[in-house]
Amino acid sequence: MTKPTLFAGLALLAACGGRDAPEPVRPGMVLTAPPDSVSPDARYLFYLHGRIIEERGVRPESPRYGVYEYQAILDTLAQKGLVVISEARPAGTDVQAYAEKVVTQVRQLLEAGVPPARITVVGFSKGGGIAILTSALLGNESVNFVFLAACGDLLMASGVPHISGRVLSIHEISDKLGGSC
Repeated sequence: MTKPTLFAGLALLAACGGRDAPEPVRPGMVLTAPPDSVSPDARYLFYLHGRIIEERGVRPESPRYGVYEYQAILDTLAQKGLVVISEARPAGTDVQAYAEKVVTQVRQLLEAGVPPARITVVGFSKGGGIAILTSALLGNESVNFVFLAACGDLLMASGVPHISGRVLSIHEISDKLGGSC
């Protein structure tokens, strides 16, 4: 191999990240989907944001509640040693379809050997509604769920589905939109 060919090959490797295998999963990562290669010892947290991110981007500001610090939330969770999985959903995301997507992703981790107690799905507001539906569709009593301001009038009017898992539901008492189930 000539020197120019060798240097071109090295440059191509560097441009492609210099490796064929994906980066191994490690605590503190923030990902948009479950990793191809999992560590059964890691703790995985799915964070499902509120609707305002769909409508106004990843750092929206509400006149009433202030700036939604989405990236700071993800980074803070990751700093606690979690593998955080979250993506900014597009505008008008269908709750049922997205819950089915999350169920598929959770099952992917379970099938790869991650114990259900090491998986947590956290949802805020509309993301909380998606988390509730994910819990019902998944039907796994050992996966953890946190519903944050998730049970508003719309959800309560349509009826809360039968949820499964280890569940914590939290809401701010002054919140007029999201309550407790």
